[in-house]
Amino acid sequence: HDYVKGFVNGSTELYYDNSKKLETNSAGVEVTGILDFDSSISGGTIKLQDDQKLFLGGGNDLQCYHTGSNHHSNIRHLNSSGNLYIDSAGSINFRHYIDTGGTITLETLATFNDDGAVELYYDNSKKFETGSYGAAVTGYLQVGLGGGTNGLLANDDVKLRLGNDQDLQIFHNGTQSLIDNSTGDLFIRNFGGDIRLQAKATEESVWCYDDGAVELYYDNSKKFETTADGVQVSG
Repeated sequence: HDYVKGFVNGSTELYYDNSKKLETNSAGVEVTGILDFDSSISGGTIKLQDDQKLFLGGGNDLQCYHTGSNHHSNIRHLNSSGNLYIDSAGSINFRHYIDTGGTITLETLATFNDDGAVELYYDNSKKFETGSYGAAVTGYLQVGLGGGTNGLLANDDVKLRLGNDQDLQIFHNGTQSLIDNSTGDLFIRNFGGDIRLQAKATEESVWCYDDGAVELYYDNSKKFETTADGVQVSG
């Protein structure tokens, strides 16, 4: 049985029960089997210097490393034909580690709960959460920041519901567009400027002027107008 082999101008080999387990080469060392760090002896630590990469996979598809120039830490999956999976038997948390003079603070960025919600945070404050019903937003939901055709889209019969008891509903039923109010009065208000109702684009139906008249139209022709003295009828 071989224990150790040393070759002139070449490798050194270590064996276990006549089976080679470690071999040096021009690039470093090669281990056959498992490299086990016993925490009771060595602290269980693998230490790589800046820009030294941990390669995983036959084609070095997964890489983990820290760059010294910009202080970034990277996990890269370079095989375009496969996916990067992060699996956990419990929940998954992404947190911001802050060390202020020895005081450690952890700010939650995102939480993926086991059999539960996905939560997204801003400055350690939860802003978005999924649920069995859909999703909930704490604060306001802003869309269209990029301009163009961005916006809030909803299919037929999907209702925008407002109020604790969903008293006001706005939706399109596939044929007609509706505004339904089930409690109190329905106000249409404008704080500065006029209110115009058009049965067809560019064709006036009702025009309510700010601090002024109310006009009623027929086929885009004004027929009725209020004035300071009363009303005026055309026809």
